[in-house]
Amino acid sequence: MANIPVDATAFAVLGMQELSAESFDAGLAEAGDELAVVFF
Repeated sequence: MANIPVDATAFAVLGMQELSAESFDAGLAEAGDELAVVFF
């Protein structure tokens, strides 16, 4: 996979977090009843 740089500003402003294959399920569970949007 290409290493494409990402502007971290969106992560800070929107409260986003980067998830890995190992942390994906826990990250979704952490959202609880809140809206979770996943970008692949």
